[in-house]
Amino acid sequence: MSLQIAMAAAAAPSVSPSPSPATAPAPKVVSPKAGDRKVVPVDAVEVELKLELEEKHVLAVDDSSVDRAVIAKILRSSKYRGEQSTHFSSIGDPPICSAANERTTSSRHGRKAKLTVVSNLFAVTTVESATRALELLALGLLPDVNMIITDYWMPGMTGYELLKHVKESSELREIPVVIMSSENVPTRITRCLEEGAEDFLLKPVRPSDVSRLCSRIR
Repeated sequence: MSLQIAMAAAAAPSVSPSPSPATAPAPKVVSPKAGDRKVVPVDAVEVELKLELEEKHVLAVDDSSVDRAVIAKILRSSKYRGEQSTHFSSIGDPPICSAANERTTSSRHGRKAKLTVVSNLFAVTTVESATRALELLALGLLPDVNMIITDYWMPGMTGYELLKHVKESSELREIPVVIMSSENVPTRITRCLEEGAEDFLLKPVRPSDVSRLCSRIR
């Protein structure tokens, strides 16, 4: 019996142990090179933006067709430009504008930006008399007037009287009024300013006066 068992064992094929499965290599972690990406602290970022604003509507009142043409040409060929400080509370957030020309200090988790504001050309409506100007304003035919610039001395109703009507109206009083005149009369200028005029310009209006007008627009 032991001989049979021994012979059977010798005849049986030898079985080699199965090799263990190969171990997958660990992923290789590659550190970024120093020049691959430049990391900038958030609070050190400054961004410059440019926005286009809607055009400003100016109503020019003068009985002289020449003076109306001059003021219209000057304003329509000019642009209003200003700068504001802007603060981003975090990356991707829309800018929050601060007061014009105010310097904003960036926080640790924010960004500061310089916002350049550039408007389109002025829209100018010209009329030949103060009476006509009041009629158009009363009828609502001149919506969204941002400024009235009027000659002081006109037949019928003067620019000073137009100023008084505008400032006495609850619907129109917020519109800035600028008086212009070819005569430099201090008492006239003082009276207009006391009545609520934003400024008093000497005619003829020049391109250099545009910046003064822009500062009066609300």
